Amino acid sequence: IQKIEKFYGFNETTEFYYQIAKGKIDLSKLRELDIKGGQIVEKKSKNDKSTFKEVLKEVNPKKDTIIIGEDFKNIEYKLSKCCNPIPGDNIFGFISINDGIKIHRTNCPNATQMMSNYAYRIINARWKNDQREERITGVKITGIDDMGIVNDITAIVSKQHNVNMKSISFETKDGYFEGKIMLYVYDSEHLMQLIEKIEQIEGVKTTERIDN
Repeated sequence: IQKIEKFYGFNETTEFYYQIAKGKIDLSKLRELDIKGGQIVEKKSKNDKSTFKEVLKEVNPKKDTIIIGEDFKNIEYKLSKCCNPIPGDNIFGFISINDGIKIHRTNCPNATQMMSNYAYRIINARWKNDQREERITGVKITGIDDMGIVNDITAIVSKQHNVNMKSISFETKDGYFEGKIMLYVYDSEHLMQLIEKIEQIEGVKTTERIDN
């Protein structure tokens, strides 16, 4: 089970099962796994070009563009966990040493260093126009600890925008609160609409996107 979770990019069994129940997991991808010596392993394609040198040979950073949601020259690419890009974000691809191509937001905390020091490993990337898949992101909220304000916030999230929450936590101190909500949204516009609604709640002082 742990190997299958890792194959799908999950760290928590409960969350993995939850996404299966919601129909968000493509179980047909299990065909990409094989059993060797009693162990689950990922099948290797003869055309797999995942090594650093092979990727550099196949990719032309000045001309190529990765379209998220489509195959890219049989080369693996993944959304980076350091900035959790979602559709609508400006993005780019970065050729990593051991893990194929990673997709980052252009305002990722690591973007400046990558673009200035490793420009030859940067590839253009954009979202497919019909991309409509829920992705996890977070919102940090601070404000005055008034009675009922947490209920007001969760009502905005769950009822007015039909957003599924993964987790929610609030801490209070000296009459102020700080909260963090991890949730699923379709794109950056969807997220900004939600943030604008939360900011209208009386007592909320700041609302910002976070990555984890």
